[in-house]
Formats: sequence, structure tokens, C-alpha cells
Amino acid sequence: MNLNKIPHNGRVAVIGGGISGLSFSYFLNKLRPDIKINIFESQNQPGGWIKSEYLQLKNEKQKVLLEKGPRTLRGVSDGSLLIIDVLRNLNQSSKIEVMAHDSIANRKYLLSRENILVQVPNSIKSFGKFLSSGIVNGILKGMLLEPFAKGRISPNEDESVESFITRRFGSSKLSDNILSGVLHGIYAGDISKLSVRSVLPSLVSLETENGSIIKGMIKKIRETPPTKELSASLASYQDKISSNSNLLELASTLKKYPMVRLKDGLQTLPTSMAKYLESQPNVEIFYNSEIQEINAKTPHIVVNNQVQKYDHIRSTINTNTLSKLITNDEIKAVLPLEYVSIFLVNIYCRKPILIPSDKNGFGFLVPKVNQNHESLLGIMYDSDIERHVKPLYSNEKISTDNYNKITLMMGGHYYNKIGIPSNNLNVKAIKNVLSSILNTSLKDHNLIFRNEAQMTDKSLSLEENDIMISYNLHRDCIPQYNVGYEKQKQKLYEIMNQQCNGKFSLGGMGFAAGMGVPDCVMNGLVDSLEIA
Repeated sequence: MNLNKIPHNGRVAVIGGGISGLSFSYFLNKLRPDIKINIFESQNQPGGWIKSEYLQLKNEKQKVLLEKGPRTLRGVSDGSLLIIDVLRNLNQSSKIEVMAHDSIANRKYLLSRENILVQVPNSIKSFGKFLSSGIVNGILKGMLLEPFAKGRISPNEDESVESFITRRFGSSKLSDNILSGVLHGIYAGDISKLSVRSVLPSLVSLETENGSIIKGMIKKIRETPPTKELSASLASYQDKISSNSNLLELASTLKKYPMVRLKDGLQTLPTSMAKYLESQPNVEIFYNSEIQEINAKTPHIVVNNQVQKYDHIRSTINTNTLSKLITNDEIKAVLPLEYVSIFLVNIYCRKPILIPSDKNGFGFLVPKVNQNHESLLGIMYDSDIERHVKPLYSNEKISTDNYNKITLMMGGHYYNKIGIPSNNLNVKAIKNVLSSILNTSLKDHNLIFRNEAQMTDKSLSLEENDIMISYNLHRDCIPQYNVGYEKQKQKLYEIMNQQCNGKFSLGGMGFAAGMGVPDCVMNGLVDSLEIA
């Protein structure tokens, strides 16, 4: 997108008060406090799909944290560095918790065809077990033959991840048994439809530059790693917004920790950003807003039946929703994407009966090879994670209570094929996952179900043998980067450049910089630097 600078004392409308809209507004306000920023959010609180809720247990002082969306940050990326520094600047350092590489909770698993949990290798011993598990049958042969596979994807072509892997390795076993599970955890998507150029561009680069993925990986291992430098955007951030951040030192620190979480839930980030923005004289957040029309050319919006003109409009909402609001026909035609819905289930018990005793860790993902009648994408072991992190900037002790808490993620692309099941059918699926996969004895326990979106009372009594099951359906929450996505994105940007005079931009997960929370935050910085 080509974006124009905002004039002095200009006006900017931000559509969406999730992490993307708030990040863009936060950085723009820091760079240009003269700009009037109006943020329009349809819900009654900030955060979008990032939502952290507490349930108060009546018979004890404890509160149970339920993450209803994203909950952790993984790896050292420009976006994760930004997030940590923003939290530090918003006086939330004490909330940042990290997990060590050798932590039990850093163990990850895949669910085999036979419903057996197989640990992803993190040592020589676990690698041996992984090889003997059967999950890699036929894959090693494909890896040995891959350097001799002919053909490369042409610059103007795209193909699915499954097609790419099958072409390179001679079969779909690697995608069926392993990669499909990984992509379930990120996109909740169908590996036979997801674009390899969009979701695994590094593999395309290895093939293009070396004629082989394996050859390219070996070459990279032998190369001397480049000296770590800040990207241009992070350098500008450090220079113009946070001069004391010392991001290179922070990056060096975070390398020790593969995962970051926030003590009171990830919604701490957007909530803190919103609180800061509301304290600024030139920023207003309008909750429960109803946008009726967006004109990207003029630019103006119609909100609550009133026309409001701006120097720039930033949309971070679902692109299918945007296509219904935008008046520009050519843009409207290119915006729609396939989205998937997630049935998210938080389960809590005061006893350690939910997580298999010999399979503690981060959780597991379910690859395509598993028959999976429950449409299960994966399970996160929240209590294991909470017990095996430590504060990054304080010495506060972590709770060692013996509770179990997990999160089931169901649906995704499966629901797009079969339709979204009724709550009754999903309740049966939950019970089957607990009994058949996690081997929890349901007859010995009392199940308490909560359709959380309909619950106003955020407290309950839990006895020793009670299992609390809180569920939410998140409709159309994850866009799918299917084959052809890059060309669609390029076409959209070309039309916007022709028609919008740099006065309309897109953030969020649809047509910006990626799916993850760090991607959304980083995209907010990059574009705010361009228009400031």
C-alpha cells in the first residue's frame, strides 16, 4: 500500500479496537500527538479476539483465568520485542512471564492415528521414540530422496502446502502426519487449500534458491549467522518512540525463553494500550459503535447515522464485514476471504485428572492422519504452562497448586465442510475427547457446563470431583490464506493505490502482515511510521 502523510492536526478513523487497531493508534499517537484519532469498536471492551476472563470460585478465594483467544507469544520476533517493550512502557513489566527451553511445559505432542500422544523431539532420547512411533513411517525415505526431486514452483504460480510437500518428498505423509497438525495450531486451516507461498514462504525460498529444501537447510546450517541488527522499523521505533528500550539486549534475553505469557492474561496488552490511549487528549475510543458505511476515496464514514470526514481511515476488521460496508465497488469485490470458526473450550478441575500424567507439556496438535470425528484441532495444557513459567522482571513466586486446566480448540476448516454442530453435539464431542483421548473417567466426576457468552454470573462453586467446562463459539475468527491469496492481496493493493490516494489502509489479520499477535502489532508500527 502507498500511504500519504497525515497533515498537521489531521484526523484519523480506526475501525476496530482489537490489538491491530490499538497498536496502530498507540504508535501513531506516540509519533504524532497532534493527530486526532477516533477508534470505533463494536464491542463494549477492547481486545477483539484477545479475551481473558476470570471466574471466582465461591468456596475459596481463588480465581480461575480463562483465556478465550490467543494466550502466549512464541519465539523472538520484531513483534514480540515490540510487545514486551510496550508493556514495559505501560508499567506492566511485573505481568510478563517466561518459560525456559528445558521446561517440562515446553514439551509438545502430536496425536497419532491411533490416538496416542507422540512427543515432538527435543532430545536424542525423544528423537528415538519419535522415530519408532510410526508417525514418521515413509517420511525418512522421502527426506533422503527430496534433494533429487525435479521441478520448482515458478514465480507466477502458487500451490497448496500439501501439493508442495507431496511434490518435494514423493508422498503426502509429512503433511498428513505432522505439518497439517502444525497448521491446525496456527490457521485452523486445510493443508490441501492453504497457500505454501503465504504460510510457508521459507520453504519456497529454499526450493527456488537451492533446488531442494534439504540442500538449502544444510547450506544454512553451515553458513555463519549474520550479525544481529535491528530492522529499519525497530530502529525507527527505538529512535523516535522508546529511546531507552535497548531492543538488541532484550532480543538476547528473550532467546533464552521460547514462550512468553502475561500473568493476568494476554488481554492485559490491549487493555493497557486502550487505557493509555484514553488518557491522551487527542484520542477517543467509541465502544458499541455501529459503522454503516465506509468511503475509502473521500474518505469518510457513516457511524451511528452520522457522516464523519477524515484524512485517513484504517480498517482492522474482518474483510468480509468490511466488504459490506465499503462503497468502492472494485475494492469491495476483492476483499472477501474464507474464514473459519473455532469452538473454544476451557476445562478446569481442582484435581490433576485432565492431563495425562506421563505426557505433561505445552499441549498437543491433531494432524490430518487422525480420523478425528470431534473436529479437534489441538489442546493446550494451561495449568502446566502456568506452573512452569517465571516472572521476567520480578522475583514473585508462581503458584504450585495441583489443579488441572486445559483448552480445547475445535472446528476450523472442518466446520466449513460439515457445518457448525449444535451445542449438544459439541458437548458430546467434548466428553469423547475427555474420555477417549485424555482418559479422564467421567463417571466419577460431575460435569458443569457453561455457555460462557450467555453467562452473566462470573462465579461458581466447585467441589473436588467437579469438572468445569466453559465454551464459546468464535464465528469467522481466522482468515484463510488459501492458494491464490498473494495475487488477491496484490490486486487489492493495486486498486487501493489507484483509488484511495494513500488515505485508506488495512491492518488486522486479513490483508496485512500475518496471523499472529506480534504480526499485527508490528504491522501497526510499520504503517504508522509511514503516515506519521
